[in-house]
Amino acid sequence: MAHGGELVLAAGRAVGEITSAAFGAALGRVVMLGYIETGGKSVDEGSLVRQRFEVDIAGDLIDVTASLGSPYDPANVRIRG
Repeated sequence: MAHGGELVLAAGRAVGEITSAAFGAALGRVVMLGYIETGGKSVDEGSLVRQRFEVDIAGDLIDVTASLGSPYDPANVRIRG
C-alpha cells in the first residue's frame, strides 16, 4: 500500500509524487493524493483521462486513475448498494 513519497510516472517518465494515501472504505480501494509536474501547462479532467499514470510502490508499477476532483458520491449510491 502507498503511504506517501511514491513516484508518479507517465509514459515511463517521472512526473510527480504521492503526498499521502489511505484506504477509502466507501470506494473499496486506496485513495492517493499527490501532484504532477505540468511544465506550466493547463490541466483539465479530459487531459488527465487521456494520459496513463502509474505509481511505483516498492518497485511494482501500479496503474492509477488521476482526477482533479475528489471521489464523491453525494447520493450514497455505493454505500447503499
